Amino acid sequence: PLIAGFYRPRFHRYTSRPEQSLVYAVFLTWPKTDSLILGAPSATAGHSKVTLVGYSEPLRWQAMGKQGLLVTRPTFNLNQLPCQWGWALRLHNIA
Repeated sequence: PLIAGFYRPRFHRYTSRPEQSLVYAVFLTWPKTDSLILGAPSATAGHSKVTLVGYSEPLRWQAMGKQGLLVTRPTFNLNQLPCQWGWALRLHNIA
């Protein structure tokens, strides 16, 4: 899609809903590897949760200290999601 050209310099963008303790990481290119590194958020085991909007299962993730968060993407056909042009990770209780 044409809009993807505007976002090529950075793989993902963030937006938040502080009143709900949510941060969204939005990306327009599906990762080619089985994981995605988010450099900004800080997560706490047992307290934080990562989900993919439109996908019912929580995602596996690993805190990387000051390097951010490593999220393991689900393995499925992209046609199973409601959208094939952009995706968002919902990060619960992230600092």
